[in-house]
Amino acid sequence: MSNVVGGYAVHAETLEPSAIRSRFFVAHARQSLTIVPRLDDFSPVFFAEARVPFGYSSSGQLAFAASVARHAELAPSNSIGFVDTLVHESSPIFFEGQSVPPLNQGLEWASFRRVGLLGNADLVWIADSSSEAFGAEMSTRLHYRSTAQAVISGGQQFATLPAPVAQLDGIVDFSFTANGQRRGAIVRLADSANSTAVLINSAAWSINSSRVLTGQLVGASPALAGESWDSIGHLSLNESSGAAQRTVIAGSTRVGTATRYIVVTNATVHQRDGAEFGSSKLIGPVQFAGTNSTGDVLTVWGDRDRASQIVLLNNQPILRTGDEITIAGSSTGGFRVTRVHAPIGVALGARAINGETEVFTIVSGQGPNGFETALLRTRVFVSALASCVADWDSSGVLDPADIFMFLNDWFAGVADFNASGTTDSVDIFDFLNAWFSGCF
Repeated sequence: MSNVVGGYAVHAETLEPSAIRSRFFVAHARQSLTIVPRLDDFSPVFFAEARVPFGYSSSGQLAFAASVARHAELAPSNSIGFVDTLVHESSPIFFEGQSVPPLNQGLEWASFRRVGLLGNADLVWIADSSSEAFGAEMSTRLHYRSTAQAVISGGQQFATLPAPVAQLDGIVDFSFTANGQRRGAIVRLADSANSTAVLINSAAWSINSSRVLTGQLVGASPALAGESWDSIGHLSLNESSGAAQRTVIAGSTRVGTATRYIVVTNATVHQRDGAEFGSSKLIGPVQFAGTNSTGDVLTVWGDRDRASQIVLLNNQPILRTGDEITIAGSSTGGFRVTRVHAPIGVALGARAINGETEVFTIVSGQGPNGFETALLRTRVFVSALASCVADWDSSGVLDPADIFMFLNDWFAGVADFNASGTTDSVDIFDFLNAWFSGCF
């Protein structure tokens, strides 16, 4: 399942593996679950295995990476095995072994990784390519649109980053807004520290003049004394502007010799490990962090063996491992959640006018028929203040205390309200406009 544009979610479940069949589950915010027809028999290739995450656009189009059976167009008829393929709708558009456009540097596609689709159905994907001219050297790139425009390439050097992007596996993740105007990625650098950094629109991202980069101080407020970034694992951007615009970053940090985990929204630490929500305490690492067009923030926390997980929407717990839930329309009993399949099994829908927001999660658990896997759609009614950025002290009300705290942070240089990368006078005007406007 992939959290792409407009709260869509896609998942592939293998059915009858010997027959090489799969089914695609597609969910859209505030609409019923639908099933895309099987794509295992489109000509001239035979669909063999799909890999998540997928892309599913607001125009209803589907894109994914898959393995397909070899056929005469790709290799002699006596060839066996499978070819990596990038599929848009029911049509393969790029194959392993084909030349990579528009680079025309003797490069050939080697494999396709994560795939996404924007609201206008533009493709975004991570792929590996190789060059026979350089001894079959492999390189990882982030591509955009069906023209395969290279947004970020392995080995590329960006200003204000201390080292180039690693040649192979240098692109960890990406997040593009629906209109493609904000293009973000987490990259791994070719240095001894195996550093990670955030790039947005091909520039190193900073919070209050501190780069989001391994070893750099966390610029968000309130950071712990001496807290620096260790590894960045999640990035999510939305296309909104003003008070609803979000840049969500999650990862691990270092405080002395201790490892900590945080989620940052714009210039504010949204959550950190150790925080308590009722009977639950946040345990790292962060397994998912995402936002939607109205600025709601969905996170999943849990220990590494996923024995203890919690899903939160705007700091409101909505699902925990161990929860007993009733599945709507089921007459066969309850379901006890034992695992949330994060990050690829989590997606966030857009908020409706009445405040209803839908969260999609793929979970495993104990059901009436034994151990089962299910796709859950949870409806949550979000109060206006739950994601109100002008509620600076997170008290749940807008009052003068928010202004005083904001000004204190502004004079300390840690109040980048509009996420421009610096704390300046524009932040004061934007904050006051949001405060006087109330919460959306």
